[in-house]
Amino acid sequence: MKKTIWFLALASAALAAANSRSIWDGVYSPAQVERGKKAYEAQCGDCHGDNLQGDGKKSPALKGEPFLKDWKSKSVHRFIDATWRTMPPDDPRTLTRELCTDVAAYVLSQNGYPAGKSDLKADAPDLRQIIIEPPRK
Repeated sequence: MKKTIWFLALASAALAAANSRSIWDGVYSPAQVERGKKAYEAQCGDCHGDNLQGDGKKSPALKGEPFLKDWKSKSVHRFIDATWRTMPPDDPRTLTRELCTDVAAYVLSQNGYPAGKSDLKADAPDLRQIIIEPPRK
């Protein structure tokens, strides 16, 4: 009986690992990047800059090494949720989770993560398992 339970637990873990997506699997679509770019320009660009460079003070860079320093090893869910909870600073939680997810897709694209065929969904069950990783060399 114990062997059967152990086997089922191991099989479930293996299946979950096989079904989890990586940031490198193309977790957002090109169309979502376009929506995210427009939303970024309208909602985020004034503070974070046209090129996601930040201002070096209150608004962090959302591209390159500074972005990775803040978000490496954290989930895409955490990035989206932090954006939703804190942005814009003068009126947080007024942006929709869908808009924040579109912006996240744009930010990920600008950091070299590949696009896939379907949109990243704010309520995707595996969003907490998609981890922001350093670029592959």
